[in-house]
Amino acid sequence: MSATLNPFENLPVTLICPVSGKRDWRLLVSTDHLRKETLLRKKFLVNRLPPKVLHRELKHQHEFSIPAQGAIFENSHSGVLVRVGLPGDIQAIFRQESYSRDLLESLFQRFLRSFRRRIQPYQCYLNPGSRVVEIGCYTGAFLALCKEMKWDAYGVEVGNCQVEFIREKSLNVHCSAAEKFDYGRNCLDAAFIWNCFDQINDPKPLLNKLARALRKNGLLIIRTPNALFYKLCQIVFHTMRRYGKEPNHKHCLVQALAYSHLLGFPYQFGYTPVALATLLNDCGLLVRDIQPVSVATLPKWDISTFWRHEQFATVHTMLRIGRHMANQNIDATLTPWFEIAAKK
Repeated sequence: MSATLNPFENLPVTLICPVSGKRDWRLLVSTDHLRKETLLRKKFLVNRLPPKVLHRELKHQHEFSIPAQGAIFENSHSGVLVRVGLPGDIQAIFRQESYSRDLLESLFQRFLRSFRRRIQPYQCYLNPGSRVVEIGCYTGAFLALCKEMKWDAYGVEVGNCQVEFIREKSLNVHCSAAEKFDYGRNCLDAAFIWNCFDQINDPKPLLNKLARALRKNGLLIIRTPNALFYKLCQIVFHTMRRYGKEPNHKHCLVQALAYSHLLGFPYQFGYTPVALATLLNDCGLLVRDIQPVSVATLPKWDISTFWRHEQFATVHTMLRIGRHMANQNIDATLTPWFEIAAKK
């Protein structure tokens, strides 16, 4: 775990952890091993996706903005993960990224179906006319669902290409970095951050803005990859390497990471549930619930029955384990992703 195989790993990690405020970082995944994971992810996708959707899905799931470089470090105090060695301005890369309209439309329809299934737990908190913001809209599918629910919703999205696509669907979206946008005061009933919290360099200013913008009992929902799950997988992989065995695409944990969009950890930051709860509490937001959630990587109607069943079994087995642990009052969040709900 202490090998230095690349100049990125010799750089002093001067970043202050957004949770602990400390600079004590230790190497978790070397550049070499991270590169191998990224290659495994591509092999995983190529083996399972039919030619007609392969290019589309590689763009969405493999050739995304955060490149396969650098190394992953863990903060010794909070367990927060950070990828070191990325280009300087990640937000600028996301802002300029280009997607075809066909890809965005395909993802829009897929995500809209997914949101319709997932929104039920939050419907009881919001009424027609409730003021809602989504940060990091991507295709605008959640804004479309808000329109169906008759919520007064708007989005904040940094990507120029995505903003243009969303506006074509007559949805309200602002082109801005989340941290720079003015959300107002005491005007929001709910704020949702589904998939982009890991991209925010310094989340405290954003969370403080949202705490001011939320009305009393206003709801904040964040869904994010689970750094604890990824770290535990790495511990297993490090143990295997000590005995001369390299994880391959057939290993159960490699499949668990791949089907959950965690293989190669294509994120800038990773939070454990405890770390994120601490951060929210520090910003005046009271955590009400932390739930394990499933995130399926492959579009189930575009893959063979065999792979569809494998994905279902892998993702839902992890989800069942997480829910069982929650019912037993054990750590409820040993799943690849988790969803945290906080109130003002």
